[in-house]
Amino acid sequence: MFEDKVSQMIQQEKMFPEGTRVLIAVSGGADSVCLFHFLRLWARPAGVQLHVVHLHHMLRDSADADETFVRQMCQEHGVPLTVGRTDVGAAARLEGCSVEEAGRNARMLFFRETAQREQCSRVALGHHTDDQAETIIQNLLRGAGSNGLGGMRPVRDIWCRPLLGVSRNEIIAWLQKQGYTWREDETNQEEQFNRNRIRHRLIPLMQEFNPQISRHLAELGIILKAEHDYLENQMKRFAIGHLEQWGLYCIRSFLSPLEDCPAAIRLRLWMECYRLLTGRGLERRYVLQVENSFNAERNDVGLPGGIKAGFRKDRMIWYSDGDQPERYQVLLREPGIVQAGCGMELDIRRVPGRKWAELSDDSGRQVFVDEEKVPWPLVIRSPEPGDGYVPFGSKHHKSLREMFSDRGFPGDIRRAMPVFIDGQGRTFWAGGLRIANDVQVSEVTQSVLRILVRLN
Repeated sequence: MFEDKVSQMIQQEKMFPEGTRVLIAVSGGADSVCLFHFLRLWARPAGVQLHVVHLHHMLRDSADADETFVRQMCQEHGVPLTVGRTDVGAAARLEGCSVEEAGRNARMLFFRETAQREQCSRVALGHHTDDQAETIIQNLLRGAGSNGLGGMRPVRDIWCRPLLGVSRNEIIAWLQKQGYTWREDETNQEEQFNRNRIRHRLIPLMQEFNPQISRHLAELGIILKAEHDYLENQMKRFAIGHLEQWGLYCIRSFLSPLEDCPAAIRLRLWMECYRLLTGRGLERRYVLQVENSFNAERNDVGLPGGIKAGFRKDRMIWYSDGDQPERYQVLLREPGIVQAGCGMELDIRRVPGRKWAELSDDSGRQVFVDEEKVPWPLVIRSPEPGDGYVPFGSKHHKSLREMFSDRGFPGDIRRAMPVFIDGQGRTFWAGGLRIANDVQVSEVTQSVLRILVRLN
């Protein structure tokens, strides 16, 4: 039964909890009209309130009649309505994109704004199984990975798709059985739009080989989404345990756990490292270049945006090879939080005398200092030529350059690391390294300073 399928989707995905205010996007076409009537009948017993939104795209003469139809339908059934107008053609020219993309951007923006204004926590969209199949094919043609090939999600952020488990034929049959009318958008037949060509040319051709291709693609999407989510979760768990990020300039990991990591996780990890440094996705060809280098000669791989993936001794390093980090210097007169630049934040605070032993590690992100041995104020600045000190475990003075090289830090991040100098002008630590020998906490230490480097 149609009603059972849609109700099951709503309940399974927990789309509309009791008390939810739902914004329904209604164009006047069969899909959105079906969504309107189904939710109208379903909402009151479920304790859900509805509000309709309609956007006039100013592209077709018949769009005025679509708006009138939606207004009359909402008035007849007592559902509040918000209508907006956007010149999508002008927006496409201004943004330098297709009319399809400009229309989608305009709808999402207007729907989100309306949802906020009307205090709706969910927006219901009328996508169905055939739309899902078209989306998967479109993403395949664009070269998408498993996430894109999974298609649209039933719930994502505020967006909900209750009809994603039913076909367009089922929607039409339900509307006809209930006696509801709808509007037809003549541009759905125009093959100047990519999606329409997929709908009217490619899918019919595929149906000659498999009449159930739309349903099978939608089912494949469900499986791929589940696999994608599982692999992403596994990758992020691995990243938490093995990636070490230093600001916006460097990510490091020991090679040994990477070698033991399954390739399916590792390929996603390469994309995650790039995203953490740039905020952008990494094209598949570059992901494979990194993987090939990792499995073979282990040479540095140049990536877009001045990022490099390279290998130093027992570590793999992702680092910025572009602009020089901005220099900085901060004077700190008491414990507190300092923005050190390059995406790093320093948290300096006193901790109980015994607590430091429980928190100690060798990551170079966190050190504990005998406060009596580092007179205030502290200067925190970028490294300069000649910086150095006698690190813990050594009897000899070493330059920062030498110590950074020993720990596998590339050039750019060395120039971004925070250097700590006490009130007597002595350097006692630089981020990523071991602390100076003469400021170590001991059994007679009265006051312990913890210095922690993290992303801001």
